[in-house]
Amino acid sequence: MPSVRAMRKEVSSESTPSAPDWSRVIFIAAVCALGGIGFLAASILMNGRALSWYQRSAAAQVADVQLPAPAAAAAKPAAKPLPKPKPAANDRFQPIDIKPRSEINKAALARCRSHVVAGKPFETLSLKRMAAIREVRGNTDPEAICIEYFAGESRG
Repeated sequence: MPSVRAMRKEVSSESTPSAPDWSRVIFIAAVCALGGIGFLAASILMNGRALSWYQRSAAAQVADVQLPAPAAAAAKPAAKPLPKPKPAANDRFQPIDIKPRSEINKAALARCRSHVVAGKPFETLSLKRMAAIREVRGNTDPEAICIEYFAGESRG
């Protein structure tokens, strides 16, 4: 049984102690690590979380100066915000006055007139109601019957 070195010689992949491949891998890993550390440091600085010792002491002094004394704060009464006015609740039904139309739709009047002439019912105008209007008013004119019908519909 041949040894592992003999098999590698056959394939021409002899391992040497100073292989240049490992140094390249270590170099790439080091560059990536340094890049990651740099990115982390830049993000901390950009977020403002890393303040130097001098900046931290100055910020603490400004905060101490700007804070009012507790006694002065207790002496001032707290201003209450004004309450927002609420609209009046109206839950009651309010009837709306609908004024009847001053004009009758000419197209509807023409359709009604053609139905009356043909002796057919029109919308809620039945044959019995046509006969009742003719008897009460004495109108035999189809247009007068339709005008009477539309006038009654607008009132009722």
